[in-house]
Amino acid sequence: MASEEEIIFRGVELLDAYSVMFQGSFKLNPRALAFLGKRGRGTKASDDKKQIINKDRIKSIVWVATGRRREVQHGTAEMRVTVLNGTTYTFGCLENEERDKVAAYVSEYYQMDMETAEMDGRGWNFGEVHAKDQAVVFTGGEEDNETFHLPYGCIKNVT
Repeated sequence: MASEEEIIFRGVELLDAYSVMFQGSFKLNPRALAFLGKRGRGTKASDDKKQIINKDRIKSIVWVATGRRREVQHGTAEMRVTVLNGTTYTFGCLENEERDKVAAYVSEYYQMDMETAEMDGRGWNFGEVHAKDQAVVFTGGEEDNETFHLPYGCIKNVT
C-alpha cells in the first residue's frame, strides 16, 4: 500500500539506458524514483528489472506530452529522467492528466522544476537533428517541437 508521500503508476514502460524495454510499476517517493518490472511477456525471472534513481542523482525531469497541442489532456505521456552522468531513463504509458500532480510532487520533494515538452506526432518532416543527453533528438514543426527522441543505444550503424 502506498503512503501519502508516494505516487505509484502501474502498467508503465521503462526504456533503460541500454535501450531495453521493460513493463512494470513506477513509484516516486521522497528519496528516489523506483521501477520494478519484467522484459516483455513470457520472460524468465532473470529478466526482472529493478531501477532506483536517488533524487540527488537527478539532473532533470521532463514530462513529454503527446499530441499537437498542450491542451490535449487524455492520452499517454512519458517522463524522461536524466541523471548527472547524462544517462536518460524514459518512463512511458503515463496519463497526460497526471502531469500537474507529478510536477507538484517533484517540486515539493525533489526541489526542482519539472519541464514540459510536447512531442509533435505528425511525422511527415522530422526537421532538424540534435545531439542531447546521450540521444539523437529530431525537432520540427511550427513551434520547433520534438518529433522523436532516439537513444544512442538504439543506433547500430551511421554512414
